[in-house]
Amino acid sequence: MNNNIREKKYRKGCFILVYLFIFIGIFYLNKDLVYAYQNTIKTIEGPKVGNNEIVVKKSKGLYEVNMPEEKFPSEVSWNWKGQGQVWACVKYSDKNVIYYLMGDSQVPKVKNFTFIDSNGIPRVIVPKIFRVQEGKVNFNLINSYYKYYGNRVVNVESISFYVNTQDNVKIKDFKLLNYKDKVSEDESIVINGEENKLYIGTHIPQGNTKDCYMIKNKTLPMEFSLRAVVDKDTKGYLKISFPSSINISSISNDKIRFIDKHTLKLPINAVKGYYEEKVMIMASIEQSGTFNIEAVLGNEVKKFSKNIKVIELNEVKNKINVLEEGVYPIQHGNYETTLKKELKNNIKVKQNISDGIHRFIGTDEEYDNPAGLISGIFKNSSEVDIPVHVKFAVLDDKGKEITYFRGEHFDKEEELKSVPETNMVVKANSTMDLKMPIFADAYSVKPGKYKGQMKVSFFGSDCNLIIKEFDLYVHKESQFQKIIGITAIVLSILCLILLYIKQKKWTKDLRTSEVMLIALFTTVKFSLVDVAWFVMGDVIRAILGPLGPFMHLLTGIFWDVINSLFLVTLVSLVSKPGVIIISTIVRLILKAIAFGTFNPVAILLMLSYSVISEGLLYLAGFTNGKRQFKTNFKVFSIIALIFGIQNCYSTYTFYYIWMYLYRLFYPSWYININAIFSVIYSIVGSISGIYLGKKLKKVMD
Repeated sequence: MNNNIREKKYRKGCFILVYLFIFIGIFYLNKDLVYAYQNTIKTIEGPKVGNNEIVVKKSKGLYEVNMPEEKFPSEVSWNWKGQGQVWACVKYSDKNVIYYLMGDSQVPKVKNFTFIDSNGIPRVIVPKIFRVQEGKVNFNLINSYYKYYGNRVVNVESISFYVNTQDNVKIKDFKLLNYKDKVSEDESIVINGEENKLYIGTHIPQGNTKDCYMIKNKTLPMEFSLRAVVDKDTKGYLKISFPSSINISSISNDKIRFIDKHTLKLPINAVKGYYEEKVMIMASIEQSGTFNIEAVLGNEVKKFSKNIKVIELNEVKNKINVLEEGVYPIQHGNYETTLKKELKNNIKVKQNISDGIHRFIGTDEEYDNPAGLISGIFKNSSEVDIPVHVKFAVLDDKGKEITYFRGEHFDKEEELKSVPETNMVVKANSTMDLKMPIFADAYSVKPGKYKGQMKVSFFGSDCNLIIKEFDLYVHKESQFQKIIGITAIVLSILCLILLYIKQKKWTKDLRTSEVMLIALFTTVKFSLVDVAWFVMGDVIRAILGPLGPFMHLLTGIFWDVINSLFLVTLVSLVSKPGVIIISTIVRLILKAIAFGTFNPVAILLMLSYSVISEGLLYLAGFTNGKRQFKTNFKVFSIIALIFGIQNCYSTYTFYYIWMYLYRLFYPSWYININAIFSVIYSIVGSISGIYLGKKLKKVMD
């Protein structure tokens, strides 16, 4: 029985001892966790940290914040004061650094970080340094990064403090206010400085940055590039081993040597700093295979292998297309250029009066804005990036390119290139807009219908992927309308100036009977021409119906024949300067009183018409007493020429001013027909006026 009691006590004691050991273990474990949680700052060098408080007296120290594994602090605060060199250093995953200096601390000696990024672009990181006041400070580390380095995804790698003082420095109340989850290396910008001192780029075919591929049995360019940042002069090599099915046509770098039929080696002698070497290889391949690359530069060694996939040409052709292709005229606005989609495959070329002279002497246009833009949308439904060369050409009837549309001779100031060719990479399973300028030499390009051709080929090869042809219509924007309008304005002003200067002399030289004749003929002409047209114009249009555009063949009898008849008759009866201008002014006043309107076209037309008639008749001697209105061939020829020129001018002036002022459109053939009939009618009327004037003169005598 005693043995049983001892055994029970023994077991009870063992149980108590085990319980105590477990309790003590848990206690010490929790103590360590609490201690680790409370001491967020660890000492790297210098006086020890106590209770998250850094105190340095006449010494120096380096301290670092303990960072959790899955999170990083995004917002921190602390309180610091003292005298000496004190700063906080925040490092990010992309090697960017921000220094916060306390008070008047001297700027630390920092080093720029040079590296080559994942795209093979050499970059230099320069730390940011800022001064902050003593006392309590608060920093949002992510917002600070966004402000100075841009809105990119990064992690905070470390936070450290440096203190060097001959007095006393105290950093206390350090708090990690907010945390963020660490992002993976795939999402964030992570740069390994050692590994990115050497970069190898492969573009197969050239322009493709994704998985390597080639078109079966087609020669395409392959690009290999080596970029490095070295601290001293360094030697090495780049070795490329291709699969046996490849056929190399040419190599751009003369330093490359063949080790065997499918292996190339490029010796490298890199000088201190940045070094770059590029190799272009033209090659074709029959079947898929793997190539190996080995790059050695000093102690840096990089090796990798990639597979080259072989694709049939038709497979690529079926996966790429151009939509909405065409040539569109452009409209230049304030700081922008817009396409006029409604005028697809129509371009307008500016035309000047001097074009004929330039064309005759064989000169080219020196400068112009693009006549239009070649536009389209590339659609790539394949799984690979496709580098393409796009060329647009305007062809003649024989299929040859018309170089006047290339614009190679222009001195351009805009960003757009002159030649309508471009290179682009259409990304896999995506669309891409195309815009290229097309120029037109105004001196050489004629209006009409042309054939436009858009040719899309693999970049660096003659493998055509897409060829599209369409009709292209070229129109010439004539400046003749503006010139005619300006001429009419100038002549009208000249008419008014002559009237203002010469009116007293003209009226003084006129007898009362002559003034009455001018008033009589002007009134009769106004009644037969202007009133008749005002009353019957719309009626005639309605009667003619679809033949309305050709009504001038009928109304020209009134306007051209009667107008010329009465004008020549009046001048033959009163052969003095100013008669035509005075008659025209009276006629304009009658129109204004009778119809209550002042038509700007009619005013410009009649005033310029009168000053031309006045000037030509005066120069021919009819109104200055040097020549008489006789019924002979010479007088008939001179009068016919004067009024033919005058009425031809008036016809073109009438239509062009209407087109310019009111944005109307009359085809050239229509204006030309009216001008021909106007000249014929005016010749008939002017010669008839000589006979009528002669008979009336006999009656008056």
